[in-house]
This record gives sequence, structure tokens and C-alpha cells, in this order.
Amino acid sequence: MKDFTKWTELSTKGETNLWPIFLCCVAGLLIVGTVCFLLMDALEGVFEFVFGVLLAGAFLVAMLGLAVAGQEESSTEAEDKSSDTAIFTVQVEKEFGVRNLSCPPDVMSTKDELPDAGTYRCAVSDGRDDSALKDVTLIVTADNKVGLYDNQGKEMK
Repeated sequence: MKDFTKWTELSTKGETNLWPIFLCCVAGLLIVGTVCFLLMDALEGVFEFVFGVLLAGAFLVAMLGLAVAGQEESSTEAEDKSSDTAIFTVQVEKEFGVRNLSCPPDVMSTKDELPDAGTYRCAVSDGRDDSALKDVTLIVTADNKVGLYDNQGKEMK
């Protein structure tokens, strides 16, 4: 049995969290509003309005840029995991050194998480030309362990 805990953790890190962007925009609006309110007495007429709009725009763009840069920096770890290995069956093929893993639909439809714990009848290609199929058993446990066994019960490595 191989431990897939790290793989499942990496697959969830790629999710985008928009809260930092939202909070930066709210903070930017509050700061710009406060600065404009404090400068109202010093500036008059049209110049006051233009200055406020330019200051608000510049500050919001800067805050949004910082938030987006923070999001990109935190997602680089998730990007280290290639898009192919984000798919469960591809990761099983890689870990156990098999090709063309074919399982029931509830396993095949799983992309970036483990399928439900259980035992699944699957098939892999056997031979150099991938023409012969070999029956295997895929076991997934509740504690993120995955095993692949041939039809005689020997673990595949």
C-alpha cells in the first residue's frame, strides 16, 4: 500500500481564494476615502474631484496588484504538480509502474481526490504493445492509502 496523503494535499492547494483580493479592495477604498475626506478642505472645486478619482484609482490598482501577486505566489506549489498527475488514475499508473489503468466509472471520474474507500476491479495493459489486458484489484483505504494487486493477490510495485 502506498500513502497518497501528500498527493491529496497538493491537489487541494491549487484552489483559488478570493478573500485577499476582496479585503485589499475594501482596505483600499477605506484608505482612499479617508485621504480624500482629509484633503477636502485643502483642495477646491474640480481639482478636488479629479485628485480624488486619480488617487482612488491608483491606490485600488496597486492593492489589487498586490493581492493578485500574493495569490500567484501561493499557487506556485500546486503548479509544481503537473496537470497529468492531478488525475488520480494517472498518479496510480505512475506510482505502480502500470499503463492504461481502466477502472469503474466512479474511480475513472475522480480527478484531484481519492475515490471512496473500497475495493475496485480494474485492468491494466500487459505486454510491450499494450494489446493484452491484465485484471488487477485497486484498494483505497480511508486513511489515504492505495494498493494495486494482481489477480493472484501480489502487490504491484
